Amino acid sequence: MKNYLFGLVLLFSGNLAFAGYNNNIMGQITGVLTYPNGVVYVTLSNQPASHAGGCSPAFFELDKNMDPEILNRMYSRILTAYAKGESLNIGYDDGSKSDSACSDSGVIPIFRAG
Repeated sequence: MKNYLFGLVLLFSGNLAFAGYNNNIMGQITGVLTYPNGVVYVTLSNQPASHAGGCSPAFFELDKNMDPEILNRMYSRILTAYAKGESLNIGYDDGSKSDSACSDSGVIPIFRAG
């Protein structure tokens, strides 16, 4: 029984300990900006005007430190939607939780692109 309770505590505490994906926004990509240091900024037609967690709402950002395979897959999906003029669903941290975090450059981090 103790192992069962300990497992439940670990399961649920993992979701509470770190900022992450908790909202979606669907919009047409209006800009993809890339920089030599690996930063990729994305803007949407309906870019948020504010962010509850204090991040600058000017851009969404792909985390250059994520697994390269995941980064490349998300970047590819973003570029495809941009080139085709399609709307894209972006998963992000909306800043509504106490553990919200901005990207390293202070903008809204992207956790999902689809």
